[in-house]
Amino acid sequence: MKPAAALALLLAVALAAAMPAASRAAPPAPAAPATPAGDEEPDLGHADNGVDDEEDEIERGLGEALEIEPGVRVLVEGGRDLALSVAADEGDDYGSLAARFGGAAGLASALREANADRPVDPGRELEIPWKLLRNEYRYLALRTLFPRDAFRDGAWEHDPAQARALVYHVGLWQVAEWFTGRGESWQEIAKVNGIEGPDVPVGRTVRIPAAMLLPPFRPAPAPADGVLVYGEDAEGPYAEYTLQKGEALYSAVIIRFTGLLHPTAVLEAAELVAKRSGIADVTKMPTGQRLRIPIEMLSTPWLPENDPRRVAAALEQRELEAAPLPALPRSLKGAHVLIDPGHGGADIGARSGRNGVWESDYVYDVACRLGRLLAKEPGVTVHYLVREGKAGCRVQDAKKLPLNKKRVIATRPPHLNQPGASTRTGVNLRWYLANSIYRRLISQGVRPESIVLLSLHADSLHRDLSGAMAYVPGERYRRGAYGVRGESYARYAEYREAPRVSFSRAERLRDEKLSKRLAKSILEGYRAEKLPVHDDQPIRDHIVRGVRGRRAVFVPAVLRGAAVPAKVLFETVNINNAKDAALLADPQGRERIARAVARGIRGYYSGTR
Repeated sequence: MKPAAALALLLAVALAAAMPAASRAAPPAPAAPATPAGDEEPDLGHADNGVDDEEDEIERGLGEALEIEPGVRVLVEGGRDLALSVAADEGDDYGSLAARFGGAAGLASALREANADRPVDPGRELEIPWKLLRNEYRYLALRTLFPRDAFRDGAWEHDPAQARALVYHVGLWQVAEWFTGRGESWQEIAKVNGIEGPDVPVGRTVRIPAAMLLPPFRPAPAPADGVLVYGEDAEGPYAEYTLQKGEALYSAVIIRFTGLLHPTAVLEAAELVAKRSGIADVTKMPTGQRLRIPIEMLSTPWLPENDPRRVAAALEQRELEAAPLPALPRSLKGAHVLIDPGHGGADIGARSGRNGVWESDYVYDVACRLGRLLAKEPGVTVHYLVREGKAGCRVQDAKKLPLNKKRVIATRPPHLNQPGASTRTGVNLRWYLANSIYRRLISQGVRPESIVLLSLHADSLHRDLSGAMAYVPGERYRRGAYGVRGESYARYAEYREAPRVSFSRAERLRDEKLSKRLAKSILEGYRAEKLPVHDDQPIRDHIVRGVRGRRAVFVPAVLRGAAVPAKVLFETVNINNAKDAALLADPQGRERIARAVARGIRGYYSGTR
């Protein structure tokens, strides 16, 4: 332990021991991140946030710094002075930080002064003073620090004793400054609460009337569509939905409102909702049954407007919309399309015994058909990340395809997924290979915007779901540096070229924006071919697996590590759905899928659909 850190720890412990118990609250132990099952684990990658591990551990132990989002923490200095600690990103300067956290690039000089003109180096932590913060980040900071605070009965209820960090000597001036933006309004708060003087009595909850609150703290208006009604019971906040005629719990409620798709997660979530709603038998629910969904299980679009997750998402969406985009070529001429048929070798991917199809061979045939169609376009070059010996990518017109476990990932040397071995190496080598091809093309003078990466898959979801889905790389899920380690990778030339990658915030925003445009165009190609598209949020910037404590949120590895700006992981069908499976099993259906995707790629470049 460093001497300065040790001294700070001793002083803090002594101070905490001298404080009244009601004035402090120990921070909860951080939950271990959930890890997806199977071959999804490497999607989480390895993040290097540039923070000194030893000092970060000391700060978390004291509870002086709490994470709001990756690279952004709320600081408590002197027991009551709040600020944000922000890890600078690649390409950041004081202007970009001021615009993001303060809402105006014009605050750059004040931010520079507050940080003594320190260089804005990637990974360096800089402080954003409270007075420079935009209201949304003040809200997120206070919700992180005081998670039990809430709006109740016409006022915001604040309990200083329930802080997750070491907080002390908080007076009404601080409360007024935090929640109303004006410390001078403390006297009005004192009058409302019947408090004499500027101090907050020990153990006292302070109420701040709605009219005085900064906008994010005010009660969220009732949703105009009336689909969900928000409330709170003994177990905490919930959203209530009234079951309509002909609706089922799984499809109409769980899949719709939580974003969960995989069968086990859907079933687990349904059990939680049934228990919360006092339902003994989910097969005998009448029309008009009221169902309570825990707030933490809702996907972002269904959260109350002032829920921290939705506030953070709105900030990110605003920044995404403002991000500039490079001009795209107006035709396919000169385009390079990297096609990754998911899985291969002993890894056959998703399978459905009931419907008689599996992912690797049937999707590989779609990839071959797509490549054949694109190769007919003048000036288009197709690059396959998976190949089958020297025969190339052959189209097969049979309805029952042979099981082929000899296809390899086209690295140097080729990689074959072996029986019984982990699929992790193959999962990661795909993006290493894509990056190698991308670097070579850029060195040859190809514009980045002329290159796209498409990873083709067939999903295995709840059988009630039908249609295609597209995943794109969400900016917030790609922060830091990523790579894998181990002797199993060192033998591949593509890995040795660049074992670790990182992307600036500008690059991540560009990638998400371009990828969403590509995904939207492909889905429009699907609709033009009258192929099924998933009903709810068919374009997603992350995957959610598990429920509550085992919840994991991540971006697939092929998207997370790939440097190609426009990249989409495309789920062509849900093979657990009988109609979708029949579409994939039929060679004419596979041709229609390939035609739809080719149409979407063409539309991405031409600006037409």
